[in-house]
Amino acid sequence: MSDRTIPKLGLGTYGRTGSEGVAALLKAIEIGYRHLDTAQSYGTEQPVGEAVRRSGVPRGDFFITTKVADTRLDRAQFMPSVRQSLDTIGPIRSICC
Repeated sequence: MSDRTIPKLGLGTYGRTGSEGVAALLKAIEIGYRHLDTAQSYGTEQPVGEAVRRSGVPRGDFFITTKVADTRLDRAQFMPSVRQSLDTIGPIRSICC
């Protein structure tokens, strides 16, 4: 994706957990999804990161969005929560922040 425009259609990952979730995410990537939407409360950050790493598609081709849990929005918890999400998604070259 050379123009760096976020895809109009993203894949919601709610319920895509465990090995079956990773398999479903890999299939979605195979058919062309490049915007993956996850959330701390979905429990899908780790499977999304794993699927992206295993896909063989360059990291720069993806847009990964996540959402901070509504219980972690106060000033003291927000940034640590974002860092936790980045750690949970795992090492993906060129990840933000």
